[in-house]
Amino acid sequence: MLPLLPQARFRIYTTLNSYVQGFRALLSGRASPSADLSLLEKALRERFSVEHAILVPQCRVGIYLALKNLIQPGQKVIMSPYTIVDVSNMVLLAGGRPDYVDVERHSCNISADLVEKRLGADTGAVLITHLHGMAAEADRIRTLCAKHGVPLLEDCAQAFGTREKGRLVGTFGQAGIFSFGMYKNVNTWLGGAILTDDSSLAEKIRSELTAFQASPRPMLRIKLM
Repeated sequence: MLPLLPQARFRIYTTLNSYVQGFRALLSGRASPSADLSLLEKALRERFSVEHAILVPQCRVGIYLALKNLIQPGQKVIMSPYTIVDVSNMVLLAGGRPDYVDVERHSCNISADLVEKRLGADTGAVLITHLHGMAAEADRIRTLCAKHGVPLLEDCAQAFGTREKGRLVGTFGQAGIFSFGMYKNVNTWLGGAILTDDSSLAEKIRSELTAFQASPRPMLRIKLM
């Protein structure tokens, strides 16, 4: 049994009022796409000073969509082995091949030194994860990626608001992907966002999202329980 006051990483930051508002939205139909989403995207663009902020159903979906539109089928995606299986699955679904390099002992983030050694002609992208709110040497890895003409993606699911050298993570690479899941820094029970200055990438992702169906209400109700 969890203690009454669990550790911060296991705590759900919700209130009774947030549940009431959630159920009201479901009952009234406001859980479907609305102007509220545009307001959130606008707020994200302003906070991160980026050209595009695109809301997605989940962070993992954002990773899939970004990779699908940046890599060629069969290319390797350099990434950390210290991640959830869903992230690896998104790489595979996008047509890539996970290319794991080890992590640093002091941070458990991907090693920039090993990324440098692994970058090659068959590398389609580098996907870094800012784990537990700690930045993963994004500035250095961005420089390495630029030398090889390889896009950098940032998994910022656990790092909303984290800065490296005064710059917000999620703005170093071609795209930064965030999660708004239950246990994340900023949560909406479900959902995520892709931030990018690449207008072509943003257009392709938005085009694909138009074919997505809204989550059925029974599923959303389960998320609220």
